[in-house]
Amino acid sequence: MSKLYSTIHKRVTELKGTYSIFIESPRDTIAMDENRVVPAASVIKLGIMIEAYRLIDEGQLNENDRITVRPSERVGGMGVLQHLHSVESLSIGDLMTLMITQSDNTASNCLINMLGKDQINHTIKRLGCTNTKLRRSFMDVESAKRGVDNTTCARDMVAMLKALSNTSEILTSESSKKAIHTMKQQQLRGKLPYRIEGKSSFTLAHKTGELQGVEHDVGIMNVRGEDVYIAVLLDQLPNNRLGKEAIGYIGEAIYRSLNE
Repeated sequence: MSKLYSTIHKRVTELKGTYSIFIESPRDTIAMDENRVVPAASVIKLGIMIEAYRLIDEGQLNENDRITVRPSERVGGMGVLQHLHSVESLSIGDLMTLMITQSDNTASNCLINMLGKDQINHTIKRLGCTNTKLRRSFMDVESAKRGVDNTTCARDMVAMLKALSNTSEILTSESSKKAIHTMKQQQLRGKLPYRIEGKSSFTLAHKTGELQGVEHDVGIMNVRGEDVYIAVLLDQLPNNRLGKEAIGYIGEAIYRSLNE
């Protein structure tokens, strides 16, 4: 993995921003400022999904339970629910699908309000994610102005990915399979998979995130039966486009490394 490390390190240091990167495979790990705390953007939505499935596994919730979409929860940014005013309620399962595949902020806020920030954070902490905190709902501009932000780091994100893939046993096998299936339906594919789209020898279950000056992508890439947990978090970027391109380059480099 030393060649891959050098390739990734060269690319991210050229960006003139900061980064937190952690890549874990059965062969080795790559760690670059993996504990650096960065704005979480939408990758923290994986923590929301973990908590929802945990409660479903315990019988406290049912995927088919319908949740009312309140006017206060309809916010801008990513997602379609903000525009679908005739949709008054959705199942928990459908809200999770929208939250992950489209990064829908309204769906995410519905789930946060139902589950509770404290309980979501408690479950995230149980996974050993000490730098990940859900402090506010999405598109809460007033809180953001006061400096209240959601945070994470690359090592924490890999811990969440492993929890979703059932290695931590916090979820049942059935819930894990459903979560990974949803992540594989990701529609925002302009980062890790961008340069390897169309290749049949890999799968990628992932979640993206972005803010001004922030570009993230985290996921589980499987090549020839080998799972690699990937968290690439880029912050303080002078140009978001360059961040997206760098993550796409990293995704391709990992894919090529696994095929060697």
